Amino acid sequence: MLASKRVMSRDAALTLDLDSRIRLEEQITDAKASKIPIPVIPNDWTFSDYSEEDPWTSYEFDFLGPLEGKSIIDIGCGYHPTPIYFALAGAERVCACDVSPKAVQFMRRLANIYGVADRVTVYESAVERMPFASGEFDLMHGEAILHHISLPPAAPEIRRVLKPGGRAVFKDPLGHNPILEFVRDHMPGVTGKSAAKGTDRPMTIEDIEGFGRLFASHEYRTFGLTSMAAMLLRLPGRSVVTRAMHSLDNAVLTQLPFMQRYAQYVVACVTA
Repeated sequence: MLASKRVMSRDAALTLDLDSRIRLEEQITDAKASKIPIPVIPNDWTFSDYSEEDPWTSYEFDFLGPLEGKSIIDIGCGYHPTPIYFALAGAERVCACDVSPKAVQFMRRLANIYGVADRVTVYESAVERMPFASGEFDLMHGEAILHHISLPPAAPEIRRVLKPGGRAVFKDPLGHNPILEFVRDHMPGVTGKSAAKGTDRPMTIEDIEGFGRLFASHEYRTFGLTSMAAMLLRLPGRSVVTRAMHSLDNAVLTQLPFMQRYAQYVVACVTA
């Protein structure tokens, strides 16, 4: 039988106090540092290469709107170069935060490599305790972060640092599909994730709806049904087969709403 790759059970993780949760996530994220290569951003790169790569990113950035001249924060940035993308896309001020010191160092190094250190500032900080003034940001982005944090203290912090009318998007794994959940916990290599799993707890539709109700307005969409096969086959995101699967997913999830619970991802969009 396949053993779970979790460092503790989900129930045990729920009992951790905030400081313990932060320490565990810091340790797990720091441990990845030696395996992360410096990403190559081509000279002819445009923001659409990222924002239109997948249907969920298109949905996210259609909601956020143009980045030019905006202040934006990427919470739980990890080692992904999203803050660099935002600066290259014309954002006036980009902040990023993560609990991992090594992820923070990595992102600062990337900002220097790509010449955007004057507009990208990276903080070692938990989402539940962000070191920013109220109403500081026009926009917020979070990739796979809500299911790692404690939402009761985090949601008011997210709302606090956004300007009135500010917008935020979050993409997270959805946790209703029992087969997918087994794969995540026992075969994480299939989904391209690290073997070590700590406080993460994939979201439920009820989680997303409860989180959204704390804001002036909210909406969400689910993604990834038949297209999970593309992930298993390691097909490129822009391949004809992958795009056909995404189109089929859209049709199925639109026409059969009850199937949304079994999708791979959920994107939540909120307005402060």
